[in-house]
Amino acid sequence: MKYREQFFYIGKKIVVFLCSLLVLSVLVFTISRLTPTDPLQSYYGERVEKMSVEEKEATREKLGLNDPVPTQYFRWVQNALQGDFGVSYKYRQPVTQVIRGRIGNTVILGGIGFVITFAGALLLGLLCAAKENSVFDRVMCKVGTLSSCIPEFWLSLLLILVFSMQLKWLPSSGAYSVGKQADFSERVCHLILPMTVVVLSHLWYYAYMIRNKILDEVREEYVLLARAKGLKRKTVLFRHCLRNTIPSYLGIM
Repeated sequence: MKYREQFFYIGKKIVVFLCSLLVLSVLVFTISRLTPTDPLQSYYGERVEKMSVEEKEATREKLGLNDPVPTQYFRWVQNALQGDFGVSYKYRQPVTQVIRGRIGNTVILGGIGFVITFAGALLLGLLCAAKENSVFDRVMCKVGTLSSCIPEFWLSLLLILVFSMQLKWLPSSGAYSVGKQADFSERVCHLILPMTVVVLSHLWYYAYMIRNKILDEVREEYVLLARAKGLKRKTVLFRHCLRNTIPSYLGIM
C-alpha cells in the first residue's frame, strides 16, 4: 500500500509538471507571436528595410509566419518532440545550437550558485535560530529582508557600475576573455559578479525559511523535555531540531 501511494504521488507530480510545461509553452509562444515586434526585424536587422514587399511576404511564408498562431504552435510542438526547436530569430541559428553553446556556462553558474545559496542559507538560518532575538539575529533579519527586496537587474547594474566601470576590478560580461577559455582564474573572475547577484538575491529567502522552521521545532514539547533533563540549548538545537528540519530543507532545495 505504501509503494502504491508513493507511485501515485510521483505520478501526480509528473502530470502537474507536464501540464505546467504545456501551459507555459502555449503562453510564451502566443505572447511572442502577438508582440508588435516584427520577427523579420529580429532575423534580418536593418536589411529588412531594404527588402521589397514581395520579398518580405516570401520570407514570412518561408518561416511559416503567415499561418495562424495555433497552426504555428502545433507545428513547433511536433518538431520539438523530434528535437527540433526551430530557429532563433535573434541569433539566426538553430535553437539547439544556441542552447548548446551556453548550457555549459549556465550549469556552472547555476550549479555553484545553488550549492553556495543553500549551504549558506542553512548556516545562516541555523546561526539566527541559535541566537534568536539577539543583535546578530535582528541585524541579519533587517539586512536580509532589505537585500532580498532589491531587484536583480538593479543590483547587477550597480555592481557593474562600481566594480567594473569605476574600480575596474572585475569584468562586466562574458564567461572568459578572448583566447582564455582554459584559464581557471579568468573564469573565476568572470563568475564573481553574476554569482554575487545569484546568491544575494536568494540567500536570505531560504535562510529565513530555515530559521523559522528550526524555531518551530524549538518550541515543540520534546525540546522542553530535553531542556528539563539538563541538555543545553545548542545541543538540542543541533542534535534534534536540525535533524528534524533536514527533510523540509531537502524539500525546499
